[in-house]
Amino acid sequence: MIFDLPVSVATLGQSALLCTFVITCLQSVFGPIMRHFFQGQALGLWRASLLFSWGLISLAFGGLIYAYVSGDFSLKNVFENSHTHTPLLYKITGVWGNHEGSILLWTWLLMTYTTVFAWMRAPKKSALFRAAVSWHQSVILALTLGYVVFFSSPFEALSGSLSQGLELNPLLQDVALSFHPPTLYTGYVGFSLVFSCALAAKDYSLWHRTAQRWTLWSWSFLTLGITLGSWWAYYELGWGGWWFWDPVENASLMPWLVATALLHLWPGQKDTSAPTKTVAVLCVMTFGLALLGLCLVRSGILSTVHAFASDPLRGTYLTIMTLALVLWGGFHLVKAGAPAPHTPKPWDLNRATLLKGQTFLMMGLLFIVVLATLYPLMSESIWDLKLTIGAPYFEKTFVPLAFIGLLLMGAAPLVPYASLPWEALKKRLATPFWLTALLGTCLLYLWDPYAWRTFCGLCLSFWLGATTLKKWLFLNKSATKVSLISALSQQNVRQHGMALAHVGIAFLAMGMSLQSYGKKETMVALRVGESTTFEGYAVTLEDVMRYDGPTYTADQARLVINPGGILSKPEKRFYPSRELLTSKTSLTRDGMSLFYTALGGLLPDHRWALRLYHHPQVIWIWLGAIIAAAGGLLCLRAYTKKE
Repeated sequence: MIFDLPVSVATLGQSALLCTFVITCLQSVFGPIMRHFFQGQALGLWRASLLFSWGLISLAFGGLIYAYVSGDFSLKNVFENSHTHTPLLYKITGVWGNHEGSILLWTWLLMTYTTVFAWMRAPKKSALFRAAVSWHQSVILALTLGYVVFFSSPFEALSGSLSQGLELNPLLQDVALSFHPPTLYTGYVGFSLVFSCALAAKDYSLWHRTAQRWTLWSWSFLTLGITLGSWWAYYELGWGGWWFWDPVENASLMPWLVATALLHLWPGQKDTSAPTKTVAVLCVMTFGLALLGLCLVRSGILSTVHAFASDPLRGTYLTIMTLALVLWGGFHLVKAGAPAPHTPKPWDLNRATLLKGQTFLMMGLLFIVVLATLYPLMSESIWDLKLTIGAPYFEKTFVPLAFIGLLLMGAAPLVPYASLPWEALKKRLATPFWLTALLGTCLLYLWDPYAWRTFCGLCLSFWLGATTLKKWLFLNKSATKVSLISALSQQNVRQHGMALAHVGIAFLAMGMSLQSYGKKETMVALRVGESTTFEGYAVTLEDVMRYDGPTYTADQARLVINPGGILSKPEKRFYPSRELLTSKTSLTRDGMSLFYTALGGLLPDHRWALRLYHHPQVIWIWLGAIIAAAGGLLCLRAYTKKE
């Protein structure tokens, strides 16, 4: 009977992926023919085939999740990244906590985006445009699925039967990192629709509304994904830092910078029949840089906790795929002949000029990050010379340009698109300027005058907050001299979202400035019962106990921090399955500041090594990023009306 011969997960998953690959190849080859001969009916054909393809790849992805949850160690991927005693959340995290599974997640999201886009309710006049976008997406899908099927399949079966796995990398067994890759990929993959909309723009007069909506969606989730990754690195790695300018972090920052520039250019897009050259190029660059990040992190070029692959064939395929898609996008833009944007007079005082200035700054920041990320790789591969570019380089190059960007970001909302006389501009900016000058004077009196980065960061964050508040409350002609609640009800949703995003960036800049200046750290060695004083706190090591976790053994310190009798429990964990020793830090909140402790090893004189950090106002960094992402999502409501 058929029930006596069950199909294995490996066979089912690989077959589903192969069938999906064949369908997407057929869609890519016959897509232009379908659009030419079937016209309006082409979208219906795309919808049916995409829904079937989505069902197949969901079957494969769901089968891999089932294999992890059930402990099917006949799959090599499951054996290398799971364990029977691992908590359920981390079993599921193991699905994308490796190279093959993460690429399958990327592909599943890509198929999901394409299917949702094709099936979204839209006017009939957009059918041809949606069919064109679906064809571009199918080409991307065919290339990605080819990589999964032939180079990176998670369904490789082991020859023997095993009863236990090696377990997921302990550094990845964390709640924040469980949600970090899906959230980050939701942003990355969403930019594929922005890419495809720009290439198909000539077929649809209102293309920009659709592309802008997906840019906002993807930017918001990319912001949240970067925030989760920063939070994880802050407390899980035990270094006490929220950003290390690691190439992997830079890979996520590059598309974020371009998408931010793109969002600032959209409001000035006057010609809706075709993208201007600048907007079209940024649409292609955003997804191109997302692919570059995928190539850097998943090809084995970088040796980090994020990089799982080391096969040169994989790196070669990803590199060729990235170059092919970027060149394909560039060819389409040249062929379409996108119109050049209207160029105002060089000294026109209007918002378009300031927004273009912000765009140039974003491109300058992008160049700084790309140079620091790729040049060491090229130096090592070409000249066999290992270089390390760290924080000092970015402090001297990235930070000053970012400060100018904050200055323009604050001024732009107060300036109209029409040219404005200099006197009128001064009147609009006077109140925020003098408030910021007053704050700067107080800081010069109370603060260290030589901490110029902190001084500039605080002044500019206050400037951004003040200008945003003035725009939000007092520049709306119908909302003068009213309460906050009344003003909120009268302004449109897009203004709310923009203001919220700018306030979030102001909080983020403030947190960065205060934390970078006021952070304190020390290393101490204490016996049980001994105390030390750090930043006005008395820290006592009451006890160190050993206990057994699900898949590890741990030494847990019990620290009491006074005043307040706050309890802190940093740990040192050993995972036998991987023979890996890790630190589990402990965070104690003091308002918006954090007291951060990490346990080291046992020294010969029976003292325990401890690292103590005090990070003032550091929580504003992540809270500000979350507020900015919420502002982007709120702006989406302005695009929910029928196109």
